[in-house]
Amino acid sequence: MGATVTCSKRVGVFQNDDGQTMYVLFESTYEKNCYPHVPHESASTFGDIHAVMARIFAWASNCEGGMLQGKGGWIKPESYIDGWLNALADPVPLSPEQIVDIKIGGGLYSLPKDLEPQIIEAIKFDGEACSILSVGGTISRRIGSKTVCAIMALGIQAWRVDLKCRVDDSIDVRGLQYAPDERKFTGEVPVVASFAALDKSFLTKSGSQWIGIGQDWQAIAKYIEGLAETVIEYPGNARRLIKAYRESLKSAPALRDSAELVFHKSGEAEYDWDEKTLSSVASKLGRALPFAISVGEFMAAIDAAEDRQMLIYEVDRLLMQGLVHIVLPNGEADLSPAEMQAPAPALKAAKPKAGLKLVVGKQTFELVRPAGPRKGWVAKCIESGNLYRLMAKQVTEALHGLAA
Repeated sequence: MGATVTCSKRVGVFQNDDGQTMYVLFESTYEKNCYPHVPHESASTFGDIHAVMARIFAWASNCEGGMLQGKGGWIKPESYIDGWLNALADPVPLSPEQIVDIKIGGGLYSLPKDLEPQIIEAIKFDGEACSILSVGGTISRRIGSKTVCAIMALGIQAWRVDLKCRVDDSIDVRGLQYAPDERKFTGEVPVVASFAALDKSFLTKSGSQWIGIGQDWQAIAKYIEGLAETVIEYPGNARRLIKAYRESLKSAPALRDSAELVFHKSGEAEYDWDEKTLSSVASKLGRALPFAISVGEFMAAIDAAEDRQMLIYEVDRLLMQGLVHIVLPNGEADLSPAEMQAPAPALKAAKPKAGLKLVVGKQTFELVRPAGPRKGWVAKCIESGNLYRLMAKQVTEALHGLAA
């Protein structure tokens, strides 16, 4: 299977002309099905903490389906996220004076031509740049300039301006690291339900409707992709939130059989392929769009279908694309009473305590006593018997490993 292999991560940091802290993610990767396997580092995302965290969690979601792997094979999204959080906590200094060349269209290292209107609008304060770029020219600007930051804020990947990780050790990055204290999560994991009619596909509640989120790996990937802002608000909870969501899928109750699938009218699909799929499914079920069909009728139609698996796949996709939703009769509970009594998985925050054994690096330690406020723990190495001071961050990461 073709996959991207991640090898190393670095985060560059600097302050732009407005005094904002900006991060640049540099990742070394290679493609698994291309030989020889020679890692290549490139800049990906450039922006504030919200922009880079959104990108990190979007990439991490690809680990769940195996499209992003480590050198040794599949990796957990949680581990990938931890790698980036560690890099954000220990960034390398970049000079805001670094010059990049910017052009719209015409090659690999250029901005997408279809974004030209948005780019020109975003930098209309820089008349010279607008004039040059709009006629196919090239401009040179500092990465700390308002022009470059405005362009990158459109979500354009930083490799398109050939930004390099040129470390400037003369710059002090103290205070620019992203290493917030952990904050207890007070929200709830989304409510999910299984849908046996689609070979245990999953659904989540949106208002009064249930919408499709695909098979378990698709549901987890979708959840992770949208988790960045929650983790910014509640730092230190990424692993526990993802674990809790996995558990909620494992114990997800089923919808009642009286549920109805509501197929939308034609013309609402964003893609032609989905429009064709919607028409194809309606034809196979002998209905005209739009229509509703009970779960019982739908399951009978699936059992009678010659291409059962294709029909299941098509309806599953339509659910995920929002072209089919599920409703329950008015006043009827979504789930059976017995199933509704099952408690949602709780988020258990692991806490350090004397006697607890943790793995840090490749060694096992037993916590002895706190070393002081925010100073970590005194711990005994099981192998040597020697006492060490573990930093608070090391203890926190090891506790996350216990919770995984």
